[in-house]
Amino acid sequence: MDIRNRFDLSRFKPAEWRAEYLRKLDESFAPSLDQIWELLKGGTENSLVGDVTREELALVLSEVLIRNQRRYDKHFFQQHQEDMKEHGLPMHPEWPYFEVIKHALFAAERSSQELTNLVETIWLLDLDHITQFIRLVDEISIEQLQKPSSEGDFMKYLQKIARVQQDIDVCRIALTLATGQTTQKPHKGRPMSEYSTVAFEAGELWERLTDRPVVTPKSISSRTARRPRPESPQLSTQFIHLIVSAIDPTNKLRETRSAIRNALSMRKSMQKLREDVRWQSGDLTERVRRLAELTPDKCARRRKRTSARQRRNDPAVLGQSKEEQTEE
Repeated sequence: MDIRNRFDLSRFKPAEWRAEYLRKLDESFAPSLDQIWELLKGGTENSLVGDVTREELALVLSEVLIRNQRRYDKHFFQQHQEDMKEHGLPMHPEWPYFEVIKHALFAAERSSQELTNLVETIWLLDLDHITQFIRLVDEISIEQLQKPSSEGDFMKYLQKIARVQQDIDVCRIALTLATGQTTQKPHKGRPMSEYSTVAFEAGELWERLTDRPVVTPKSISSRTARRPRPESPQLSTQFIHLIVSAIDPTNKLRETRSAIRNALSMRKSMQKLREDVRWQSGDLTERVRRLAELTPDKCARRRKRTSARQRRNDPAVLGQSKEEQTEE
């Protein structure tokens, strides 16, 4: 096994930049890198990562270490928002990084539902209101937008709104798959560990490095719990614990165990979500297709039936006979 074939290390060039990068990396993570190197038996015949140097291993680990340090360092994230403020973008200094993601997911869910409600109600307008609506959209739209100018274009306009709703659903699903965050609350047990995302990424890195699966951490028995807790016997748990501890030195082994369990559960949820995406995409496409099939003739017949039902329920005509209603 050669990690040079699994990881693209060519981007860590030229040599001068690479040396400076490694120097800064060691300033922040040298003790943790040494422990991980020792755990993986680097540089020995029993190496779990094959023939690789400590420098190359540090470069591979650096991506998970540095990006998660940025995510969990509140000061760094606030500085990042300050940089964005120069471009006129809004700031949320009171929210941690992953809280921002959850707010984005909630916003996507609300927007998708509201757009669905909009499309499913606005097409019930009567002909007079549709005519006024088309005229006003044409009057106030930005010049670059496609302006509906006929009854058929009114349906095309609704199709465009429906496609926006589809794009928002795609955004929500992709954001969940990319970050591992979700708006769903756990049904039982403890709340999800704040380090679940780190454990998830570290677990994937462990499997790519060693070709070994991440195993579920073993619980400490009640007899052992009273004595000083030993190091985890599972190498994957030790590896992930060293990664998490490098980002937060106050992290405890029991907290890492909880994070790994959450990460393994997250992996199953992500796999199920990926399997459901095709069905959801088909459902959204079907909704747009149904709109496309509503030709002007079908719309006219539908509105005629709707008008007839409205007239039957109109108090002014409820007392009239069918003949009187027909004459009108």
